[in-house]
Amino acid sequence: RAGRGTAARGRGVAEGPPGPRVVAASGLGSAAPAPDIGGALQAAYPNEERRQGRAGEALVRVRIAPSGRVLAVAVLQSTTDGFGRACRNVLRDSRWGAPRDAGGEAVATAVRYRCRFRLR
Repeated sequence: RAGRGTAARGRGVAEGPPGPRVVAASGLGSAAPAPDIGGALQAAYPNEERRQGRAGEALVRVRIAPSGRVLAVAVLQSTTDGFGRACRNVLRDSRWGAPRDAGGEAVATAVRYRCRFRLR
């Protein structure tokens, strides 16, 4: 029957290997060291906000792979949409230190990060 979603359940779907173990930031043995992005944030300062003389910030959630590569960035709050986009774009291309669990094993995690934009 259409709309019930049972026809394909468990059939014909290839399952890949399990993904990396994900540990909440509060459960890490050592946090993923944040990259130094101050210069990149200044370069990405939204033009309209700069023209208006406006400072601001954006709070994002960053998903980080065991290697430190950024998997995803979601804007949670921002002073303006421009600050949120700039923060997301800078962090998307950044490289973090490897997050490690209490046993020292590299794991995936998600952290909250605040980008602050100040006029210089």
